[in-house]
Amino acid sequence: MTPATDPGPERTPQRADLIGAWQLVRFHSALPDGRTVEPYGPRPLGTLIYTESGRMSAALCSPDRGDFGGAEFETAARASDEDKVRAFTGYTSYAGTFSVVGDEVCHDIDIALVPSMIGRRVCRTARLGAGGLLLSYTHGAVTSTLRWRRA
Repeated sequence: MTPATDPGPERTPQRADLIGAWQLVRFHSALPDGRTVEPYGPRPLGTLIYTESGRMSAALCSPDRGDFGGAEFETAARASDEDKVRAFTGYTSYAGTFSVVGDEVCHDIDIALVPSMIGRRVCRTARLGAGGLLLSYTHGAVTSTLRWRRA
């Protein structure tokens, strides 16, 4: 890494380090064959919020999910099935409570776009440095990493 791109030393964040709003910078997944993919493209959108009271909320999406032809919720409800599928597959969100356990931040989900996530605990390995907050997790043979910066 060059000095301009070196994120500096990283450390495990404490609970207080997480409090506030974060903006998604990059989301990528390393596949078993060595390829890297960006599930929401090279410029994903996302907000992650941690509150002092122990609540959290995350919303992530691709900026290229299409346009339903209007900004109102009612317009989206009348969208074609194809447009709804594109919107759904390019977006995720959930909220609940959070805790820091060792080198992980755990989210206990009580509301989510994907109904099967409700009631689940998801834990992410967390690292904090000058380059922002890194959250990573492994699902099967795929390791995904999300880089966040202070909003």
